[in-house]
Amino acid sequence: MVSVMLMTMAALHADAQTRCPDWCLFNLETGNSLGQKLRSGDPILEVAAVGYMRGCIDALCFMNIAEPTCVNLVFHIPNGTSHEQLAKIVENYLGRHPEKSDVTGVALIWSALKEAYPCEQSAPQQQKR
Repeated sequence: MVSVMLMTMAALHADAQTRCPDWCLFNLETGNSLGQKLRSGDPILEVAAVGYMRGCIDALCFMNIAEPTCVNLVFHIPNGTSHEQLAKIVENYLGRHPEKSDVTGVALIWSALKEAYPCEQSAPQQQKR
């Protein structure tokens, strides 16, 4: 289901880029634009990027609570993780995966966090008969 949601978001993003001018509010962040903000050295752009990431993470977590059959987070961010650490994880992920620079920001963030903080799931136990 998550892959369907991410493919839908990518299709919406592609459609938005062809129909909306740069100033359009519907213009979604991409890996490129997010990475540029994180590496800009401009504190305002960096804060904007971190705020965007925090909003995406909050939305993903809320969707997981509200409709767990829709979104399976497959990541668990440890308590006490700072916004700066999350930004560095996303920035480093983008550096290792430049082929993902055109995906939507939320898809990139989801992938980076899935890699950095995978959920530890115990192996299913066999029932004794």
